[in-house]
Amino acid sequence: MDKKEESAVLFKAINKLPENQRIDFLLHRTEGLTNNEVAKVLNISLQAAESLQVRAKANLRNHLQEYYEKHFK
Repeated sequence: MDKKEESAVLFKAINKLPENQRIDFLLHRTEGLTNNEVAKVLNISLQAAESLQVRAKANLRNHLQEYYEKHFK
């Protein structure tokens, strides 16, 4: 798979995330905000921001695992 296709698969999986997880993940990973900054932007506690990131990563892992199992087995 080339980088363009990998990016498309990743962003498709990101778009499947619940809105709060997607926003938290994108602010942290693509915008480079710290957990504290994400918490302030979203008006949530630091712990809530960290929890959203953990859940977002777990959901992305599941979405991507399903994709790769479906397309590469």
